[in-house]
Amino acid sequence: YDAIHAIRTFTMSTIRAKQPYYSQNAFATFLLGMAMPYSVLSHVWIYAILQRRNVVRALPASTAENRAKLAIVTGSNTGLGYETARTLVVDYGWEVVLACRSKDKAIRAMDAINAEATSGGKAVVLDTILDLADFDSAEAFANCVKKQYSGRNIDVLINNAGINSSGRAAGNFDLMFCANFLGHFVLTQQLLEKMRGGRIINLSSVMHHFTSSEDKNAEFWRKMIFYQPPEKGEIQTTYDLTDMYSASKLAAILFSNELSRRYGKSHGIKTMTVNPGSCATDIWRSFGPMVQRIVKVLYLTSKQGSAPSVAAAVKTDWPSSVTYLQPLWLPNKKGPAWPLFEILGPYVGYRAVEPRLPPAEDTAAITKALWDECEKHSGYKFA
Repeated sequence: YDAIHAIRTFTMSTIRAKQPYYSQNAFATFLLGMAMPYSVLSHVWIYAILQRRNVVRALPASTAENRAKLAIVTGSNTGLGYETARTLVVDYGWEVVLACRSKDKAIRAMDAINAEATSGGKAVVLDTILDLADFDSAEAFANCVKKQYSGRNIDVLINNAGINSSGRAAGNFDLMFCANFLGHFVLTQQLLEKMRGGRIINLSSVMHHFTSSEDKNAEFWRKMIFYQPPEKGEIQTTYDLTDMYSASKLAAILFSNELSRRYGKSHGIKTMTVNPGSCATDIWRSFGPMVQRIVKVLYLTSKQGSAPSVAAAVKTDWPSSVTYLQPLWLPNKKGPAWPLFEILGPYVGYRAVEPRLPPAEDTAAITKALWDECEKHSGYKFA
């Protein structure tokens, strides 16, 4: 561990002191190469040297307090979203709205989940689809929810959907930033009054550790919000896409924390962020077959990756200090994990840890810049 700490210190020294994030170069050339040896050594440490056997934390038991609730899960026709919705329906008897862009895929997912449901829960597909890259679609979906559940509040909103490829969305917005964050920003704004006394869960990623070291001011967030086509004769690089993806996942954490600050007391809303770990899901579908085979062997399954989301949703006694969950064993007790520990390692189900945030003196300004730019350019403002 001392050796790892020394390497961590060296890696951190290569970036700007004011913005405590790792560079994309460190991620691609160093930390990814370390991930497999670390994973092997940490498994040996846990299972052979410490001789621990039951390291996986079971999900909370189904009780009268956490049964038969109403949830919305975005991107729930496949992958993490599907497994999250399935567990809530089958194991906890919840009614879960599958909020998806494809109605046909959502219906197939609904039928598969409901075929297993024996405890009173059910998956539901509404008449209106949810396309997070289209703000009108997000508003229409929210209106459909309000009409369908006019006499009932939403217990849990899980902003799960995400992609790792970019493109131009309507209004010249960036497709990735919309699907991963800005569409969820709009959806949450539209459903906020239905969330009183409920819980909002935003999905982040280990990649939030690798956000660009640029000052995260209004200009930075505008660059993320709007599509930036490659210069003529150039192609969009992996680094460009990773910067965008990382920024969207940091935005999810800042959004969770600001929602809690603004509406925790007035609306009784508990807000949490989840990192599902590195998972073999459909988010890798645009990569080649070799990459997909490696991912399938090394990464967590969708079922494993959904555990933090489910735990965040169903555990009734989370302390106010717990705001971020991830699924892997961590050697450190306090402070943000070194990102290597959130890439590969012994799976433990779910564990609370601190996310990597900007310095305390900068966080408020960075969050305000994000919030203001999202309201300004989406046209949807929180009360």
